[in-house]
Amino acid sequence: GDVEAVHFGPGHTNGDLVLFFDGLVVLGDLVWTGSFPYVDIHNGGSVAGLEVAIRQIILRSKPGDKFIPGHGNVMNLNELKEYHEMIDSTRTYVQQEHLKGKAVDEIVQTGLPDVWKGWSSDLVPEDVWIKTILAHDE
Repeated sequence: GDVEAVHFGPGHTNGDLVLFFDGLVVLGDLVWTGSFPYVDIHNGGSVAGLEVAIRQIILRSKPGDKFIPGHGNVMNLNELKEYHEMIDSTRTYVQQEHLKGKAVDEIVQTGLPDVWKGWSSDLVPEDVWIKTILAHDE
């Protein structure tokens, strides 16, 4: 079948491509299964862009589709939606704490709500994800 390559704008870097096959979506480094994402701000990456890209991918996808991440296991649509929810919720939480006047170090000290603790990984621990959210949005 046909293959469609789509660039959704800045995400992991500023040059991410997503490949849509028949029932198969190759996500590259936009998605790391079960882990906070790595957003390479120095190479044009964007947390806001990543959130938008994943929302767009979800909108284009069907329930039976399989998603191949850059790191980790193949995902189904529900797992991709959960990943999107994690990005959206943690980003909103960190931004709100920052708007209340908390410094980055204070937010790192307190950490994210418990529901997101399990997403920490060796590559992207929780503190790095919090700093990434704020580094981009300031």
